[in-house]
Amino acid sequence: MEVKIYDRNSQDLLVEKAYPSWHVPTHQGVIDQTTSWHHLGEDTSYREIYFDGIHIGFGRALVPHIKRFDVHSDVETVEMHFALQGMKSAKADQFHKPVAFASNQHNILFAKGLQADMQWEADEFQSCEINFSPELFKKYLPEGNTLFDRFRNNIEKECSQLLAQENRLISHQMHQLLQNIWNCDAQGIFKRLYLEHKVIELLMLQLEQFVKGTKLALSIKKSDADKMHAVRDFITSHLDAESSLTDLAKMVGTNEYTLKKGFKELFGTSVFAFWSDLKLQRAKELLLDQDRTVYEVAFLTGYSSTRHFGTAFKRKFGVSPAKIRRPFQDY
Repeated sequence: MEVKIYDRNSQDLLVEKAYPSWHVPTHQGVIDQTTSWHHLGEDTSYREIYFDGIHIGFGRALVPHIKRFDVHSDVETVEMHFALQGMKSAKADQFHKPVAFASNQHNILFAKGLQADMQWEADEFQSCEINFSPELFKKYLPEGNTLFDRFRNNIEKECSQLLAQENRLISHQMHQLLQNIWNCDAQGIFKRLYLEHKVIELLMLQLEQFVKGTKLALSIKKSDADKMHAVRDFITSHLDAESSLTDLAKMVGTNEYTLKKGFKELFGTSVFAFWSDLKLQRAKELLLDQDRTVYEVAFLTGYSSTRHFGTAFKRKFGVSPAKIRRPFQDY
């Protein structure tokens, strides 16, 4: 299996990757590697995490002007695509019309190889692509639903397609799961089990959205959407910060009303509910690491006291921070 990406204007070869097959030998466990490159003023990094039948890719790029690529791939794959930030489109012979994603959109697609003209608008790009071998994906695809049955039939006919013609919005729960996948620091078989569980949970959320028929209905302007993404990125990388809504609004050049309304519309939750959930999810991960005390975890996740931390933690998980560690201390 091989993927090549060329700069359409200069015809420079930007990426050339060869993968032996969908099968990763058991002794290799989970492969986790990051590649970075700089080309004509653009900085790009791509983190790959893969194991038997599943390939996870997190991409990030700073693109100062419109960028076009030629993409050549002989990989037959089902892809869960999450466009976290930035607008991009691709024209490919395998698809009847251009495939396009804007910020905070997702879809699922099947591709029998790919020969595509891809375009990125000038922006900062973040995306996650989770690719399945078609045979493995079909094991998780429910039966008895017209949309899913059509998708399965087209996979079997080797006919490239999108699961749905209209993308859906990435929900708050999806963002949390993507963050969990990125932050996973388990090793060996435990890392594989954790990642596989989170990927399937993420797939379930995608499929549920398609079944419910929740479609895009955004009124937010692109300039404001960019500011909401900037706030989300700040929160994600500063869990221990103490910032008010006013502070966050000033930081991105907007007002409190626009921030509250736009963030809820784009991510399906309030600014501080999003922040609190991320803090508590990260706290849970840290608590399961026996090298951290409850006090240390509370401090690292921005809580002013262990009492406030304990109350919030128990409200979310139904158990105190101390008790979530105790089962492991009996061994």
